[in-house]
Amino acid sequence: MEALGTDTKHGRCCVCMVKNKICTRKCEFSAYFPNEMQDDYEAATKLFGTQNIIRMMKLAAHEQKHLLASSILKEGAAWTDDNIGGGYGVIQKLRWEIELHEASLSKIRMKISEEKKQLVLLSNQTGDNIKGGYGVIQKLMWEIKLHEVYLSEIRKKKKTISSTFK
Repeated sequence: MEALGTDTKHGRCCVCMVKNKICTRKCEFSAYFPNEMQDDYEAATKLFGTQNIIRMMKLAAHEQKHLLASSILKEGAAWTDDNIGGGYGVIQKLRWEIELHEASLSKIRMKISEEKKQLVLLSNQTGDNIKGGYGVIQKLMWEIKLHEVYLSEIRKKKKTISSTFK
């Protein structure tokens, strides 16, 4: 990522804004904390302090600075979202959401199984092909798909967040 200079429409980086400095083209922080991330940077500053952020960035190897900056910003955002648990709290909330959706899926699958058994039983007793009961099963199948989509999105989010806080 290329550093942003003062002649761009983006303005100063977040570090230079807090330190009230002119952000030059050679600013070592503009690539990692651009003006667009000001809210996330302010949250991280409340947690770490600007001097500690600068110190961490200067101590990090060049190839690790982007990852460090991302981690600093995400940690600050996590503590803003959950000021008691921070990153762990965010991950815990995602785990609970996954468990909730898995429990819902389990209940729906049991309902489908029961409906299929009842349809087979009724079909065997009457000798008819009962089509109306399949509408209930179809509706339950759509609910399963919906929960599976939610689970997939939550698992992706949890994986992303978990890898950030390791």
